[in-house]
Amino acid sequence: MLKLLIKIGNPLNKLILRTPVLHRLLSGTVMLMTLTGRRSGRRITTPVNYVRDGDTLTVVTYKSRRWWRNFEGGAPVTVLLRRRKLEGTAAPVIAGVEATAETLEEFYNCISPIRISPERVALLAPARVVIRVSLSADFAD
Repeated sequence: MLKLLIKIGNPLNKLILRTPVLHRLLSGTVMLMTLTGRRSGRRITTPVNYVRDGDTLTVVTYKSRRWWRNFEGGAPVTVLLRRRKLEGTAAPVIAGVEATAETLEEFYNCISPIRISPERVALLAPARVVIRVSLSADFAD
């Protein structure tokens, strides 16, 4: 079911985020992230939820997905954020479960109108990875 949602939802979200008017439906919490595969050299663009704090973006994804591994050790990334193309460097956050849980709780409470409980966060944390994107000084607001 999740694979079907991704297969249908990701292209639809990409289309919406690239439109001049409709992007407003999603762009407060969803952006497009474009990266280059380390092995394949292919450009990959995927919609992701984000939280912005100044020139730092926080993204959370499932550890079981593979695309985030391209950022290990830090890697250049392009994001389409509110229809603005920005450059930056992305890297997964390597931290203890407590730090990850705290970051996850802040993240989910920013993108969702429903508060997430610490118990739920504790269940989610082991299966998630946090990615930090540092926007280039030339592009940060």
